[in-house]
Amino acid sequence: MTKDGKVSFLAAASLTSPVVQGDGGYILAYDAGGTTIVLLDGEGECRWEGSLPGPVYDADLTEDGYLCYVSAGSAVKSELQLLDREQRSVLPSMAQPGISPAALPLPAEALCALYP
Repeated sequence: MTKDGKVSFLAAASLTSPVVQGDGGYILAYDAGGTTIVLLDGEGECRWEGSLPGPVYDADLTEDGYLCYVSAGSAVKSELQLLDREQRSVLPSMAQPGISPAALPLPAEALCALYP
């Protein structure tokens, strides 16, 4: 929707408990407690869609298009993932103990999204 309230595009997704947010020309939609995450650009084009093996606990989006989410992991209780603007993973496996936020090679905006 534009600033003056006009619909600029429509997108369909099957979400039982939808959470939708936008930032920096991107739109993030995910199913809270479900397994679906969808990232759209400002034109409504799907940039990334994930069907995860476990439920999504939380997700966030930075102004510059980084996407982070926490979901149930297959080998661990929860797993943190951060994707860059090209939807490439930029975090080491968070299943490993002892990883500190200070050791992550991330822009400040991404760290704010992960550790508000």
